Amino acid sequence: MIRFFVLSNVAITLFYLVYKVFLQRDTFFVWRRLYMLFALVFSVSLPLVEWQYKSVVMQDVGKRITNQVDIWWQNTALLLNEIVVSANAPNAPVTPWWVIVYMVVVSVLLVVFISRLVALYRLKQQAKPIYIGQDKVWVTHKNIAPFSFFGMIMLNKEVLQQDHLSMLLQHEKAHVRQWHSLDVILAELISVVFFFNPFVYLLKREMRINLEYLADNSCSAHCEQSTAYQYAILQMAMAQPYVAISNHFNYSPIKNRIMMLNKKSSKNWAMLKYVSIVPAVLVLLLLSQESVANKWSNVINDEGNTVEQTIMQTTAPQSVVTKQEYVQNPGQLPDSVFMVVKDMPSFKGGADSMYAFLGRNLKYPSAAKDLGITGRIWMSFVVTKTGAIHNVKILQATGKVPIKIKRNGHVVTESVRWSDGGNPSITISEDDAPYVVSDKAPILAAIPLLSQEATRVVASMPKWEPGTFKGQPVNVQYQIPVKFALSKK
Repeated sequence: MIRFFVLSNVAITLFYLVYKVFLQRDTFFVWRRLYMLFALVFSVSLPLVEWQYKSVVMQDVGKRITNQVDIWWQNTALLLNEIVVSANAPNAPVTPWWVIVYMVVVSVLLVVFISRLVALYRLKQQAKPIYIGQDKVWVTHKNIAPFSFFGMIMLNKEVLQQDHLSMLLQHEKAHVRQWHSLDVILAELISVVFFFNPFVYLLKREMRINLEYLADNSCSAHCEQSTAYQYAILQMAMAQPYVAISNHFNYSPIKNRIMMLNKKSSKNWAMLKYVSIVPAVLVLLLLSQESVANKWSNVINDEGNTVEQTIMQTTAPQSVVTKQEYVQNPGQLPDSVFMVVKDMPSFKGGADSMYAFLGRNLKYPSAAKDLGITGRIWMSFVVTKTGAIHNVKILQATGKVPIKIKRNGHVVTESVRWSDGGNPSITISEDDAPYVVSDKAPILAAIPLLSQEATRVVASMPKWEPGTFKGQPVNVQYQIPVKFALSKK
């Protein structure tokens, strides 16, 4: 979530600065509109680059583990990041206070936004529809400035008696014809989400002004007297208040609008300034990739160390597809287990959602916690071609447990290793064995509880999106370590 806000707000800020420096003074109003729409959409979409990058990382890890070109022909399943279960803190994520404050503010702003839409609807219901020539408009008795919202043009009854009615109508029809309300709605929604960023409001303001430039440009092209149109702008600027989320004739600043109407059209070569968007996009993409690379560095760094030292080098099961088998039967995929494929299975919502699910559901067994038993459970599981979790197995289970030993007339506590390969055992030196004070029976009974808890939760994961090979869904095996840890007192 933090990554989303940081990247999106950095992008919006950068796009706004590029606009102010390079684009604000030209007369390419259509291009400016497209630029600002792209800025908003791209800024919100930028954090999604992470998912594609993760996919590349997963494939790259597979290549590094196997040191082969064809990453789907290997004898080791892909290792997922370790999840830690602590008995001294809740596993379920606690919502930070700032997230709660943010959600409250966004909720209030959304209510305000929706209330404005409802007010527009009620205003339309109370207004009287009439035709001016072939144009349908709504007339209200309320003291508001003329405006348009999607296909609706709203006028107050006093405007109907004014000389510049036709010019005003042409202006609002330009807003309707060019779908300017879509820009307004998008900008309003994004300003709700990023209410804390002042550059969002600045960019929204520039969008609104540019929409008026577009409507003014369209209207002045149909007016025989440009001076009369400018006078109409000045006259309406001193008139009624306007509706917040609509397009309206008297939107300020008036000075800029009149200056733009009298400004000579920019030379065609000036459109080259819009190439400035390219380095801005490249910088943002690099920033996005860098943030993901840092987040996933524990997976891909030191290919000869991090991955190979932590991976469980287990023998592939009998049913694993070999390259020779596939070459002999290229048209058929046997119902077997692949270790890594190009399109790996994915937990719905991504890796973060998977670890959140495991964190919420894994519980430290109370008997093991009371005895101080800690350990790491290495597991494998298969994501079937239907996405179901199958064949959850314990590959290795080891850890430490404190026991009391009598030495020189004193009882001391020593941390000794334990292992569980189906028959739990504790490693005690021959010299210490006769002097063990602790009762080993409850310890040996509690050790398997860690493996049982890890197996229970991994097996309970909801369906994944299955992996595919050559366009066909296949069974894919994963490995994951689960660490049970107690905080040191």
